[in-house]
Amino acid sequence: MAVKSLKVIVSSVSPKERKLLSFIFLSFICRLLSAYVLLRIRHVIQFTFTHVLNYLMKKYIQFYNRRRPQRKLNKLTPVEYRRQFAA
Repeated sequence: MAVKSLKVIVSSVSPKERKLLSFIFLSFICRLLSAYVLLRIRHVIQFTFTHVLNYLMKKYIQFYNRRRPQRKLNKLTPVEYRRQFAA
């Protein structure tokens, strides 16, 4: 029953209207796909950004705690300070 009614609808549309309807349908599909792709790209960028930010924070903390000269250690890095007492 549904197939017959669909054939009636399709046959009642002129060729110009069919082109217009197909253009509208394809436009809708393209927008839908582009939105999906943009969401996927945003997710990948956000995932990558958080990993890069996490890596940079770890590197800075490592620098701050291990390689930065500190006043309380007479402007020596913690590694140099430990070596001074180990020798």
